[in-house]
Formats: sequence, structure tokens, C-alpha cells
Amino acid sequence: MNSNHDTPPRKEQAGSSEALEVVLSHARLQWEAEVENARRLSTRSTSLVTLLVALLGLGLMKLGTPGLLWPGGLRTIGQLLLLASLAAFMGALGVLLAIGSFRMRPGDGWPMASFLLRWPLETGLDPLAVTPELARRVVVEATLRAVGNLRERNTRRKEEIDRAQLWLLVSGALAAVSLVTASLVG
Repeated sequence: MNSNHDTPPRKEQAGSSEALEVVLSHARLQWEAEVENARRLSTRSTSLVTLLVALLGLGLMKLGTPGLLWPGGLRTIGQLLLLASLAAFMGALGVLLAIGSFRMRPGDGWPMASFLLRWPLETGLDPLAVTPELARRVVVEATLRAVGNLRERNTRRKEEIDRAQLWLLVSGALAAVSLVTASLVG
């Protein structure tokens, strides 16, 4: 009657199992938060691309405006400012389009963080043949790895979007100075 099935779990095992459940629950919350961050960053990126394309269209329409053909030295200054504005604008667009390319960086290992949630076959463990405790440990570790990877990707993406916004701000400032210069001449 002294089989392993009749033996109650030791206090450490029960506590360890409960702790794993808490950690897994927390990891799930972290994953959901990072997924929400990724959605928000995607929306922000899409909005910026839309704004940039609209501004590009408006700028192309204004290129034919006679007011941009200024006389003398101011024309050269105005043209240089417009050229610098266009370069900054293209820098912003380039940064945003590079985000959408899903380029992988060294250390990413997988094209998407969610790939890290799969059962790690390289461990040689059969998911149907392990104890529930070991299965929870493996799942917790996989979830925490995926959360960390997604957090890192979101951080890089946010930095790239912030950089694109800075380029857009510089472009707008240069264009505004160019238009003020044009209004002084005209």
C-alpha cells in the first residue's frame, strides 16, 4: 500500500507547483501586454506612413507652384532648404518602410516571437510523456522567453518609429523655413 500514487505530494512540490502556476499566469499577462504594445506600435506606424504619403502628395502638387521659383540668392537657399526637407522626409519614410520589412536581426532566431511558444523539441522531451510539473516548467520557460523576445522587438520598433517621427519633424521644420523664405521674396 505504499505505492507512489498513495503518497501525498511533499510540501515543496505543492508549493513549487503553485508558484509555477503564478509565474505562468504572470507570463501570460506579460505576453498579452506585449501583444497589445505591438498592436499599438503597428497602428502608430501605419498612421505615420499614411501621413507621410499624404504629405508627399501635397508636396508634389506644390512643386509646380511659381512661388517656389525665387529670384537671386534666396532661390538657392530656398531650394537647398526644400532639398534638405525632402531628404529628411525620405529618411522618415525609409525608417518606417524598413519596419514593415520584418527584417531579422542577429539573435532574433525566429521571424516572430510567438514561435518561441512552441514545445521545445530540442530538449528531447515528449510533451505527452512528461509529468505535469515538468510540462508547466517547460511552458513557463517558453512563455518567458517569448515575452522577452517580443518585448525586445517592441522596444526596437518603438525606437525606429520615434526616429521616423524625428525625421518628419526635421522635414517639417525645414519646409516651414523654406516657405517663410518664399513668402519674404514674394
